[in-house]
Amino acid sequence: FASRAARAGHLDLHGDYVPDAATTVLVDFESDPARYVPDDTDTSCLPAAFTLATGDDALSGKGFARVHVVPNCAERFLVELPETQASYRASAWVRHGKAGLSFLVLYADDSGLARVSAQMAPTGRTTSDGWVELASNEIPVDGAKVKAAYIRVIDFASTDGVDLDSIEVVPAGSFEPQKACLGVADP
Repeated sequence: FASRAARAGHLDLHGDYVPDAATTVLVDFESDPARYVPDDTDTSCLPAAFTLATGDDALSGKGFARVHVVPNCAERFLVELPETQASYRASAWVRHGKAGLSFLVLYADDSGLARVSAQMAPTGRTTSDGWVELASNEIPVDGAKVKAAYIRVIDFASTDGVDLDSIEVVPAGSFEPQKACLGVADP
């Protein structure tokens, strides 16, 4: 397989983030983002684990999220995907502290499809004011069967939380349907 750059948008000459022209979803935190809260979430994890902040140092526009997740919980930002079969890559920018981000797709119970997830890792792109880009690998999505797609965020080792901006989901690669699990057997 040939490797490809795990990049979505780019930074213009002024240092402002410009989303990729093919962006399917952009969460820029200029307003309250939609959250996903699983039905079985512990009550200590129900309150929003972020506050919206503004500043000239935001990557996209003026808004960003300051995420501070309590232990054993996660924040989840919904990304609405089209009801088509496609493959996507997610990216986001973080700074301060240490964060773990994942791109997850949950399918409807009656779909017969398993949950799909991809850990997001640093791409090597950073800004002079501390923003670090994280991106997932490509994951195939059967959009008509999706129950929820979201970016899961956990912050570690920081009493102040972590800043998050410019969650972006872009088409990447080709769609490959999930194979049926037939259990363990010899061929």
